[in-house]
Amino acid sequence: SNTPPVLVDTPESRELKSVTDIGGNYSIRRRLVLWEDALKECFGGDFFFGKGTDHYELFYHESAELSDKNWGSTLVRFVNNDFIQTFYENGFLGILGWLGIWGIVCWQGMVACCRFFRTGDVGELGVRIGLMACILCFLIEAFFEFPTRSPCAMFVGWSALGMLLGINLQS
Repeated sequence: SNTPPVLVDTPESRELKSVTDIGGNYSIRRRLVLWEDALKECFGGDFFFGKGTDHYELFYHESAELSDKNWGSTLVRFVNNDFIQTFYENGFLGILGWLGIWGIVCWQGMVACCRFFRTGDVGELGVRIGLMACILCFLIEAFFEFPTRSPCAMFVGWSALGMLLGINLQS
Protein backbone atom coordinates (compact mmCIF):
# COMPACT_ATOMS: atom_id res chain seq x y z
CA SER A 1 0.00 0.00 0.00
CA ASN A 2 1.04 3.61 -0.49
CA THR A 3 0.02 4.73 2.98
CA PRO A 4 2.77 6.86 4.54
CA PRO A 5 3.95 5.73 7.98
CA VAL A 6 2.26 7.38 10.92
CA LEU A 7 5.60 7.96 12.61
CA VAL A 8 8.71 8.65 10.57
CA ASP A 9 11.77 6.66 11.65
CA THR A 10 13.96 9.20 13.48
CA PRO A 11 16.09 8.97 16.63
CA GLU A 12 13.24 10.63 18.52
CA SER A 13 10.64 8.16 17.26
CA ARG A 14 12.88 5.21 18.17
CA GLU A 15 13.28 6.65 21.69
CA LEU A 16 9.51 7.10 21.94
CA LYS A 17 9.01 3.52 20.81
CA SER A 18 11.47 2.32 23.46
CA VAL A 19 9.46 3.83 26.33
CA THR A 20 6.00 2.81 25.15
CA ASP A 21 4.49 -0.63 25.04
CA ILE A 22 0.87 -1.61 24.79
CA GLY A 23 1.11 -5.37 25.01
CA GLY A 24 0.85 -7.99 27.72
CA ASN A 25 2.37 -7.81 31.17
CA TYR A 26 5.48 -6.08 29.87
CA SER A 27 4.89 -2.93 31.93
CA ILE A 28 4.29 -4.88 35.13
CA ARG A 29 7.48 -6.91 34.70
CA ARG A 30 9.42 -3.79 33.81
CA ARG A 31 8.07 -1.92 36.82
CA LEU A 32 9.04 -4.73 39.21
CA VAL A 33 12.56 -4.86 37.77
CA LEU A 34 12.90 -1.07 38.11
CA TRP A 35 11.75 -1.29 41.72
CA GLU A 36 14.21 -4.08 42.46
CA ASP A 37 17.16 -2.19 40.95
CA ALA A 38 16.26 1.02 42.77
CA LEU A 39 15.75 -0.72 46.12
CA LYS A 40 19.13 -2.45 45.83
CA GLU A 41 20.76 0.92 45.27
CA CYS A 42 18.81 2.48 48.18
CA PHE A 43 20.63 0.17 50.58
CA GLY A 44 24.02 0.97 49.07
CA GLY A 45 26.58 3.65 49.91
CA ASP A 46 24.10 6.55 49.83
CA PHE A 47 21.68 4.95 52.32
CA PHE A 48 21.24 7.91 54.67
CA PHE A 49 21.19 10.88 52.27
CA GLY A 50 20.47 9.34 48.85
CA LYS A 51 21.76 10.42 45.46
CA GLY A 52 20.14 13.87 45.52
CA THR A 53 16.71 15.16 44.60
CA ASP A 54 15.84 14.57 40.92
CA HIS A 55 19.02 12.52 40.44
CA TYR A 56 17.36 9.18 39.65
CA GLU A 57 17.55 9.80 35.91
CA LEU A 58 21.20 10.86 36.24
CA PHE A 59 22.32 7.78 38.19
CA TYR A 60 19.89 5.21 36.80
CA HIS A 61 22.35 3.33 34.58
CA GLU A 62 24.90 3.01 37.39
CA SER A 63 22.48 0.92 39.46
CA ALA A 64 20.23 -0.67 36.84
CA GLU A 65 21.75 -4.13 36.81
CA LEU A 66 18.55 -5.98 35.92
CA SER A 67 16.85 -3.22 33.95
CA ASP A 68 19.79 -2.66 31.64
CA LYS A 69 19.86 -6.34 30.71
CA ASN A 70 16.31 -6.11 29.43
CA TRP A 71 15.79 -2.48 28.48
CA GLY A 72 19.25 -0.93 28.27
CA SER A 73 18.29 1.41 25.45
CA THR A 74 15.24 2.89 27.12
CA LEU A 75 14.84 6.29 28.68
CA VAL A 76 14.06 5.84 32.37
CA ARG A 77 13.15 8.95 34.29
CA PHE A 78 11.04 7.55 37.13
CA VAL A 79 10.95 4.39 39.25
CA ASN A 80 7.12 4.41 38.93
CA ASN A 81 6.90 4.39 42.72
CA ASP A 82 7.35 7.70 44.50
CA PHE A 83 8.19 6.04 47.82
CA ILE A 84 11.11 4.12 46.30
CA GLN A 85 12.23 7.09 44.22
CA THR A 86 12.16 9.39 47.27
CA PHE A 87 14.23 6.82 49.18
CA TYR A 88 16.65 6.53 46.20
CA GLU A 89 17.07 10.30 45.82
CA ASN A 90 16.82 11.50 49.43
CA GLY A 91 17.96 8.46 51.38
CA PHE A 92 16.60 6.97 54.58
CA LEU A 93 16.39 10.36 56.29
CA GLY A 94 14.47 11.82 53.35
CA ILE A 95 11.89 9.04 53.13
CA LEU A 96 11.54 9.01 56.91
CA GLY A 97 10.82 12.75 56.92
CA TRP A 98 8.46 12.54 53.94
CA LEU A 99 6.49 9.66 55.44
CA GLY A 100 6.59 11.36 58.83
CA ILE A 101 4.93 14.52 57.54
CA TRP A 102 2.15 12.63 55.78
CA GLY A 103 1.77 10.06 58.54
CA ILE A 104 1.50 12.52 61.42
CA VAL A 105 -1.06 14.73 59.67
CA CYS A 106 -3.13 11.71 58.57
CA TRP A 107 -2.98 10.21 62.06
CA GLN A 108 -4.17 13.51 63.57
CA GLY A 109 -6.95 13.58 60.97
CA MET A 110 -8.06 10.06 61.84
CA VAL A 111 -8.09 10.85 65.57
CA ALA A 112 -10.16 13.98 64.87
CA CYS A 113 -12.56 11.94 62.69
CA CYS A 114 -13.12 9.52 65.57
CA ARG A 115 -13.73 12.41 67.97
CA PHE A 116 -16.24 14.13 65.66
CA PHE A 117 -17.96 10.82 64.92
CA ARG A 118 -18.49 10.23 68.65
CA THR A 119 -19.82 13.78 69.22
CA GLY A 120 -22.04 13.61 66.12
CA ASP A 121 -20.54 16.69 64.43
CA VAL A 122 -21.27 15.60 60.87
CA GLY A 123 -19.97 18.80 59.25
CA GLU A 124 -16.48 18.57 60.79
CA LEU A 125 -16.41 14.81 60.21
CA GLY A 126 -17.37 15.18 56.54
CA VAL A 127 -14.70 17.76 55.78
CA ARG A 128 -11.98 15.64 57.38
CA ILE A 129 -13.13 12.44 55.68
CA GLY A 130 -13.07 14.23 52.31
CA LEU A 131 -9.55 15.55 52.88
CA MET A 132 -8.38 12.15 54.15
CA ALA A 133 -9.83 10.48 51.03
CA CYS A 134 -7.99 12.95 48.80
CA ILE A 135 -4.71 12.41 50.66
CA LEU A 136 -5.03 8.62 50.67
CA CYS A 137 -5.80 8.62 46.95
CA PHE A 138 -2.64 10.67 46.37
CA LEU A 139 -0.54 8.30 48.50
CA ILE A 140 -1.97 5.17 46.89
CA GLU A 141 -1.20 6.59 43.45
CA ALA A 142 2.35 7.32 44.66
CA PHE A 143 2.84 3.58 45.11
CA PHE A 144 2.27 2.91 41.40
CA GLU A 145 3.07 6.18 39.66
CA PHE A 146 4.75 9.49 40.44
CA PRO A 147 2.17 12.12 41.51
CA THR A 148 4.75 14.00 43.58
CA ARG A 149 6.47 14.88 40.30
CA SER A 150 3.29 15.97 38.50
CA PRO A 151 2.39 19.61 39.22
CA CYS A 152 -1.38 19.04 39.03
CA ALA A 153 -1.42 16.02 41.34
CA MET A 154 1.19 17.55 43.61
CA PHE A 155 -0.87 20.71 44.03
CA VAL A 156 -3.98 18.73 45.01
CA GLY A 157 -2.15 16.36 47.37
CA TRP A 158 -0.15 18.98 49.24
CA SER A 159 -3.10 21.39 49.36
CA ALA A 160 -5.30 18.71 50.94
CA LEU A 161 -2.52 17.89 53.40
CA GLY A 162 -2.12 21.57 54.31
CA MET A 163 -5.85 22.07 54.75
CA LEU A 164 -6.13 18.97 56.95
CA LEU A 165 -3.16 20.14 59.03
CA GLY A 166 -4.71 23.60 59.38
CA ILE A 167 -8.10 22.39 60.56
CA ASN A 168 -6.45 19.82 62.84
CA LEU A 169 -4.47 22.60 64.52
CA GLN A 170 -7.63 24.70 64.96
CA SER A 171 -9.54 21.99 66.81
